[in-house]
Amino acid sequence: MGISHFIEHLLFKGSEQVRSEEMNERLDRLLGGSNAFTSHEATVYYASTLPHKWTDLLSTLTELMRPAFRQEDIDTERGVILEEIAMYDDEPSSRLADAFALAYWGEHPLGHLILGTKETVESLTREQIVRNYHERYGASRVTLVVAGAFDADTLIDWATTNLQDWQTGQHGETRNQGRPVAPAPAIQIMTDEDLQRQQVTFATAGPPTGDPLSDAAYFLSR
Repeated sequence: MGISHFIEHLLFKGSEQVRSEEMNERLDRLLGGSNAFTSHEATVYYASTLPHKWTDLLSTLTELMRPAFRQEDIDTERGVILEEIAMYDDEPSSRLADAFALAYWGEHPLGHLILGTKETVESLTREQIVRNYHERYGASRVTLVVAGAFDADTLIDWATTNLQDWQTGQHGETRNQGRPVAPAPAIQIMTDEDLQRQQVTFATAGPPTGDPLSDAAYFLSR
């Protein structure tokens, strides 16, 4: 738990050719913006720039996604992530969401904590991180999406030329990948005498992603 989020942090620490300082300077010079987030099912890296800088942007993102995983960077980011976990532990709504996910999904990966726990983050080794990166960031699992003012044929030519040596990936064993089964109705109560307000969450099974009603269900849940 937490390894995908850990890798997200480490990609911004630089590659073998580009240190983190230069990587961030490159992103700043693009005059747009860049960031990333990790969900239960994907990690997304995104950035924007002016149309005439798109090749610089894609070159920088490509370099960003070939991290060096230096041990000193791993040690530094471990502390950053532990602080992030502690910060969310101070938020009642975050604690409730984590407890809900575990109660609803059980042992299925959708019940795992995206940040991981103090124990799982502290125990992650460089070898585990590198192995997971090679398993998850193979070409068959990475999607490039571009929107805005650009020529599609030129973009495809660039990607074909510059990304042809992308690693194919080493698909490791993935556990608990069966379709998650929603548990029987249940009520779980958490108490905190320091709080002066109640936090409540509930869930029920919804339509599959491909169902015509999935969009309506999404808006209903907002």
